[in-house]
Amino acid sequence: MVWDSVATTYFDGSDTLQVYDLRRRVTRLRQSRGSLEKYYNDLQGSWREIDFRHPNPMECAADIQRYNTLLQEERVYIFLDGLDDRLDKIRADVLQMHPFPTIEQAYAHVRREAIRQRVMITDNNIETPRAVLASRGVKTEQPTPSSTGSLPLSNEKSGTSSKSQTSFGGTKCSHCGNLKHTREDCFKLHGYPDWWHELQARKRQDKAETSGKAATVTTESQLSFIPQGDVHLSDSGNNLPNKTIDNNAWILDSGAIDHMTYDAIDFSKTSPPRRTTIVNANGAISQVTGAGAVTLSPAISLKNTLLVPSLSYKLLSDILTKEIIGRDIQPHDFQCNTCILAKSHRTIYPLSMNKSRVPFALICSDVWGPSLVTTVSGFRWFVIFVDDCTRMTWLYLLKHKDEVLTVFQSFHMMVKTQFTSQIQVLRSDNGGEYMNQRFQDYFRIHGLLHETSCPQTPQQNGIAERKNRYILETAHALLLGAHVPNRHWVDVVATAMHLLNRMPSRVLQFKTPLQVLSSHVSLPSVLMIPP
Repeated sequence: MVWDSVATTYFDGSDTLQVYDLRRRVTRLRQSRGSLEKYYNDLQGSWREIDFRHPNPMECAADIQRYNTLLQEERVYIFLDGLDDRLDKIRADVLQMHPFPTIEQAYAHVRREAIRQRVMITDNNIETPRAVLASRGVKTEQPTPSSTGSLPLSNEKSGTSSKSQTSFGGTKCSHCGNLKHTREDCFKLHGYPDWWHELQARKRQDKAETSGKAATVTTESQLSFIPQGDVHLSDSGNNLPNKTIDNNAWILDSGAIDHMTYDAIDFSKTSPPRRTTIVNANGAISQVTGAGAVTLSPAISLKNTLLVPSLSYKLLSDILTKEIIGRDIQPHDFQCNTCILAKSHRTIYPLSMNKSRVPFALICSDVWGPSLVTTVSGFRWFVIFVDDCTRMTWLYLLKHKDEVLTVFQSFHMMVKTQFTSQIQVLRSDNGGEYMNQRFQDYFRIHGLLHETSCPQTPQQNGIAERKNRYILETAHALLLGAHVPNRHWVDVVATAMHLLNRMPSRVLQFKTPLQVLSSHVSLPSVLMIPP
């Protein structure tokens, strides 16, 4: 069959041409002063495609692990090679790490350095000449940092142009408009870190004490503002209320890649860990000694949770689950029916209580097209005929929209021959493919009635309209899941129609259209029924 041929060609991932194109795209990909997140996501997307089309050929468990380790190492090299030159120092640090990091760990290291540069370091091309002039005794109009390494983080008034002072690699936050960070790193949107208030207080103190003084800014002084080591709640002074956190409680962590716990008793089932180490927020590496499944409640089950004995708290990753499992909102549900009705754009269309009791007494039809992609055979349209009684659907492909009459004549004869039944009414919209004179003459000759929906009221032909939407959604899912090019949409649509005729429906009391049809008429061989 055609679909089997398509699956053999594309679904098994053996297309060497596409693998070659993906590998070439990966090797040529560069950050190019753009977003680090976009660069990393583009790499990961291409690598997922490569893994799908070129899976791990090993069979032994040890060989599989060794192959994955080498593959991770190669991808770390590719990721580091495409970074901008401003991240060269962190690139060297990653290459010297032992044990060698995975691609996720390498990205975490680089991302922290990129965020630090966005927040704490201004453009080097501007600061370096100013520092050199200050060291030579030349007075500058822009206030310079003190010897403690304090850097201005806001746009202060100065004699330099605003363009040279605020530009930072072409980035701009779409939330607050700051040119030194992007929306993903905006503190006003996501909240300020713990060290922000300390940094602001130190900056104000240095500004008051070092009026008119200047000093060169070194990398070491800039790094002094990043908190080192673990941060304890007891060290935060009076800024936080005097509360203690239960170490046995789970903490929602938006930055954790995996669920993690320090207590092996939490596991209801154990499994081999996917990684041997993790990288903490402060850059320290912790050992992973195990993994397993943790059941927090009947509704929340955490799979692939890592066992990290060095942790002080249990971390729940929302990156891994991508689900909302908790809200800091009181359970007071208030629903204003008046507001809902006031915001409605149109009234609810009443459901039709008239349903055919005999198959083929009423046929609903609709045409879809034109497709943006023309198939090899030249098809750009399709028309469906839905039986109102059984919801059995037949789909015919069209090269031109004026072929609807021809395929309806074929469908009419098929119903009379295969099911010994007569079509009585055809329901459609007011499209020209149904309202032309040839179609009306055919209705008159064969004694058929033609029902049309009122203008601007597609709900009256809702059975065919909704079926068309359902077919397209199913076909789109098949295209994405099987990684099939769009030019094969015809085969995917036919497959979707074949499946929908054999899937239970709530309208039919969870029976399939084929079952309902077989309860009314005698069916020929199932394989002979067009989808």
